[in-house]
Amino acid sequence: MAAAPFGAAPVISDGQYTSTLYGWIRDGKYADVELVLRAKLRESPKSQLVTAAHGFIPSLAAAAMHSRKCATTTATATKTTSQIKWAARRRALQRRKLVGSTRTPRAAMNDDDVVEPSAGKAFSQQAMTDFCVALACRTGLLYGPPEQCTPAPTTLVPAAFPRASYERAVQLAPAMTRLADATCVDPAWLEQALAAAARADVFTDALIRVRSAAEPTRAAAAGGGGLTLGVYRSDYMVDEPTGRLLQVELNTVASSFGALSTLVSRMHAAALRFASADAEACGTLDETDDSVLPRTSDVEGWPPAPANVDAAITRHMPENGALEGIAAALAAAHVAHGRIRGTESARRHIVFVVQPGETNVHDQRLLADRLWQHHGIPVIRATLAQLARHAKSSRGSSTPSSSVPCDRLAAALRDVPDFADTADGAAKILADAGYEPGANGGRLFYRGREISVAYFRAGYTPNDYPTAVEWAGRYAIEASSAVSCPSLALQLAGTKKVQQDMADTDELRTALERKAKADGKSAREGGVEDDVASLLDAFAELCAPNTDVVARAAADPQAWVLKPQREGGGNNFYGDGLAEKLKSATAEELDAYILMERIRPASQASWMLRSARPTRVQETLQELGVYSASLTYDGQAIKDMTLDGGGELDRAVSGSALGHLLRTKAATSDEGGVAAGFSVLDSPWLE
Repeated sequence: MAAAPFGAAPVISDGQYTSTLYGWIRDGKYADVELVLRAKLRESPKSQLVTAAHGFIPSLAAAAMHSRKCATTTATATKTTSQIKWAARRRALQRRKLVGSTRTPRAAMNDDDVVEPSAGKAFSQQAMTDFCVALACRTGLLYGPPEQCTPAPTTLVPAAFPRASYERAVQLAPAMTRLADATCVDPAWLEQALAAAARADVFTDALIRVRSAAEPTRAAAAGGGGLTLGVYRSDYMVDEPTGRLLQVELNTVASSFGALSTLVSRMHAAALRFASADAEACGTLDETDDSVLPRTSDVEGWPPAPANVDAAITRHMPENGALEGIAAALAAAHVAHGRIRGTESARRHIVFVVQPGETNVHDQRLLADRLWQHHGIPVIRATLAQLARHAKSSRGSSTPSSSVPCDRLAAALRDVPDFADTADGAAKILADAGYEPGANGGRLFYRGREISVAYFRAGYTPNDYPTAVEWAGRYAIEASSAVSCPSLALQLAGTKKVQQDMADTDELRTALERKAKADGKSAREGGVEDDVASLLDAFAELCAPNTDVVARAAADPQAWVLKPQREGGGNNFYGDGLAEKLKSATAEELDAYILMERIRPASQASWMLRSARPTRVQETLQELGVYSASLTYDGQAIKDMTLDGGGELDRAVSGSALGHLLRTKAATSDEGGVAAGFSVLDSPWLE
C-alpha cells in the first residue's frame, strides 16, 4: 500500500495497521506515519490501537521532525555537524571537570551514562531513559519475579502536584491512623457494620468468621496476644472543580510500594541532577529560575534545566522515607513482642506472608534488607500454605492427641457456602502439622523459628485462599501471640463499607470517642472534634446503594464509582459498567458495594517508562498515598513502653506520616493499581 501525500491521512484497516506502519518506517516515511497515527487517535480514541499509537508517536515524531530539518542538507553534512558538536561537548565536559565533580551525582560519573543527544538537542528523552534504566537496575528499583525482573514501571521525571494538597495529606496522617485503629476497637460494632455486606459477599463473611473463631485463643494467649501492628496508606486525589484533597481509600492490608516509591524519589532527584550537569555543559541552563521542572512539552528534548538544581530539588521534592519508616515500624513490633513475652531470643524472625509467584518481590526484599542491615532482625518469606503445613505451637513435633481448638475454624468455615468443603480439611492440616492454638503461651513457630511478626503482603483477595490449606495458615497466625500486621479485625476495618460508615458524622465521632476512651483519654484530650472536622473535609460523598442513591447514580453514572469490599485494583465499576450493574443487581447483591462520588483530578503530560521503554502520554492523572503506622495492645495505644527512647522505632509507630507514594495513570484509565498494570510509580514536584 502506497503512502498518501503529506497532509492526507489514508484509511488503514486494523488488520493492515501495524504492517503498513512498519513498512513506512523501514522506508523512512516518518511524516506519513506520524500523520496517520494522530488521525487514528482522533477518530478512534477508544480503539485497541491507542496503546500502540502512544508508543509510536514520540519516537516517530522526533524522527519526522529531524527528517524535515535535514531536508535542506546532505546526509554527510548532517553527520559531520553532529560529530563536531558532540566532540566539542565531550571536550567541554573534560575541561570543566563536570564528570565526577560534586555537581554531578555519583550515578552520572560513568562515561557510559553520558548519552549523545538526539536530533542535535542539548538533552534528550533517550538520555533520561538510559540514565533512569541504569539507575533502577543498580539500586533495586525492579518489578517482576526474580527470573524475569525489569525496571519497575515509573515516570521519567516527577509530576507537578499542589504543595498545599501534599502538606494537607501529610497533616491528615495522624487522624487517619487514629481512625483506622478506632474502627477495630470494638469487634462487635465491626461485625454489625459489615453484617449486610457479609450476607452478600461470602469472602467478607469468611474473614469475619475466622476472626471470631480465633479470638478466644488469641485473647487467652499469654503476653502478646493482643499486640497489633497497622501499616496504613491513605490514598488521595485533588478534585479539580473544587480544589479539595479527597480520600480515595484507606489501605489497612498489604500497603505496598513503600520501598520502591522511596527509590523512585531518589531516582528522579538523581536524574534531574544529571540533566542539569548535561545542560551546564551545553550552555542551556536557565540561570534565572531555580524552580524549572524538566517537562515534556517538546517531544525531541527538554526545556532548560534549573541552574541551582540542588536548591530546586530541596524546595520542590519532599523527602520520602517510606522504606525506612515501614521497616522501623516492623522492627518496633518485633521489639515490643520480645518485651511483652519476656524473651529476646535470637531465633525470633519476622515472616513476610507472600503470594505464590510474587511479582512485587523487590519491594518486599528491600524492606527485608533494611530490617537485617539496620535493625539486625532476620526475615523469612512464606505463603499461607507453607505456614499451615509447618506451623507449630512449640518446638516439639508431636501431634496433639486430643481434640484441639482448630475445630472452631472448621465450624466457622462450614457455615460459609463457598468454603464449606474446606472446613474440616483446614482443621486437619493444622492438627497434622502439630499446631495447637493456645499451647505454649500461643507462640507460633515455623520450621523451628519463632515468629514475632507476621507481615501480610497476601490474604486480601479470595484468590489467596484457593484451598483449605490457606485458611489454615491464616487461622494459625490469627490464633497465635505473634503480632499480626494487620490482624483480621484491622483488615476488615479497611473495607469499603466501613469507609462509608466513617463518612457519617455521628458514626465517625462515636468511633473516635471509643478510641479515646480505650486510650484512657476524654474526647477533648483525644482531640476528637478536631479529628472529626479534618477527616470529614477529606471525604468524598459515600453512600450505601439504596433506592434514592441508585436513581441518582443511574441518571449520571459518570459521576459515581461502585466499589466492592475488595483490594488490589480492577474491581470497581464506572460509567456504563456501573449503570449496567445497578440495573442487573438485586438490592441484596448491592449490599456488597458502596457508591462513591467520583473525583475529577486535573491532567498533565507524562513520560511513562515500562519495560525500559518510554511512552509519552498526553493526559495523565496522579494519586497520592501517605504511609503511617501504629502499634496497639488490645485496641489501645501502648503506654509506658519506650522502645528506643523516643527514637526511630517510637516515631515510626506514632501515627505520623512515614513517606509517600505517587502513582500516575493515563486519564483514559479508571483503575489505578501499579501491580494490576494500570499506573506507574511517580514522585511529586510541589508547586
